[in-house]
Amino acid sequence: MKTFAFGDPKKLYSYAGLLFKAKSAVSKQAKSVQNAQEALSFELNTDYQETLDTDLKRIIVSANEKTSQPNGYMMTSFMDMFQNKVNDYCSHDVQSVIG
Repeated sequence: MKTFAFGDPKKLYSYAGLLFKAKSAVSKQAKSVQNAQEALSFELNTDYQETLDTDLKRIIVSANEKTSQPNGYMMTSFMDMFQNKVNDYCSHDVQSVIG
């Protein structure tokens, strides 16, 4: 995220704020989903370690190139990213129990 803030601390703070607001919103939506909080954890869900920088780069670059409202685009995209991570993590968890 630092790279795409181009040395602007306000922009970096804004990006981080949007990321954590999106994570919080998805956390509230998924309260009743078993293992959702674990799926949202950067430390516990190893998928973040593998894909987070690529996902952030794709979202931030697209937001700044494709729309006049980059913050709204980023918020929606970050929420989609977190929802997909929860779905992937929880479906994998169910498959490992069943299979």
